[in-house]
Amino acid sequence: MECDYTSESSIIEAFNEVKLLTPKIDGLIIFVGGSLFSKTIDDISYSDFRQVLAVNLDSTFLIGREGYIWMKEQNGGNIVFFGSTTGLRPTIKKMPYGVAKAAVHNLTLSFAQEGAEHNIVTNAIAPGYVMTDRHIDELKYKAKETEVSYENVLNKIKNKNPMKQSLDPEDIYPLIKLLLTTNHIQGQIIRIDSGQVLG
Repeated sequence: MECDYTSESSIIEAFNEVKLLTPKIDGLIIFVGGSLFSKTIDDISYSDFRQVLAVNLDSTFLIGREGYIWMKEQNGGNIVFFGSTTGLRPTIKKMPYGVAKAAVHNLTLSFAQEGAEHNIVTNAIAPGYVMTDRHIDELKYKAKETEVSYENVLNKIKNKNPMKQSLDPEDIYPLIKLLLTTNHIQGQIIRIDSGQVLG
């Protein structure tokens, strides 16, 4: 269902439409977000800051709340939020994104704490730099702009983690499956970053 992830009314309407198609919800993955821009603190306007929080934090709360209410009515379900390693360790020129993702991590703990008595399991995945189509396009553009090879730009990304490897979306799927089916992992922020935070 298409909706505006930063609009409460739009999200509620989307959930109501889904409820016409299925009687229950077993799992919910909230995979909305993005850093939106790279700016130093003195260049970030208040509207910039609020926009990043709306896309990353407000959307997670609003979608999560609606899923939580539905799961509470049916006595259980699994919720997976998406945080980021930037929410654990700051990244230059990504302050609003880091703040939003750190808040998503704390949101995870609150959902897990209150949801436990209703058999609602909530965890978050905190990935490093994921090689999505958008990120690949950005890296290719950066390579062209700086007149270096794409391989050199990619190697810089890989060198940010001690295992010297890139992270593809498919690498995250097994973890998502685990968190959608577990009854015992609760309130965890699980890094999948090839040890990047350790570096």
